[in-house]
Amino acid sequence: MKKSRVAVLAGMVGLVVLLDSPMAMAAEWQGKMIDVRTGFESRTWTSHYSGSKASFQECHSKGNGPHKNTVTISMWENVPFWPDHRIGAPAVLSECFKGGNHTSSFDRKIPAGTKVYLRVDQVNGEAKGDTVSIFSVAVSS
Repeated sequence: MKKSRVAVLAGMVGLVVLLDSPMAMAAEWQGKMIDVRTGFESRTWTSHYSGSKASFQECHSKGNGPHKNTVTISMWENVPFWPDHRIGAPAVLSECFKGGNHTSSFDRKIPAGTKVYLRVDQVNGEAKGDTVSIFSVAVSS
């Protein structure tokens, strides 16, 4: 019985070390964006490590913009009492529109402790009018 307790404790310690490792990606939030337009902002999260990754699946757009089945999304730092600023270039996503397990994703290097959100910049290449639904959004850091 003592050996099994020792093995369980050793396994738990290994799990704690793995979860605390900078290499482990922590899930910040998962959700959906349904019928959103340009300018939509996601919920805010705090990066726990030196970066954040956003992944998108099951994307569908409505409208007739020049770049059908694309969505341009950027990551922004939420700066209290100052204007927010974009982190890196906007990402043009199209793979998630192919259905199934096709995923579009991008990541940005940011300091730990940074408050961040996603913003929809364009849908189908249009700055206004068209809408997008993304049925699986996952953010990790």
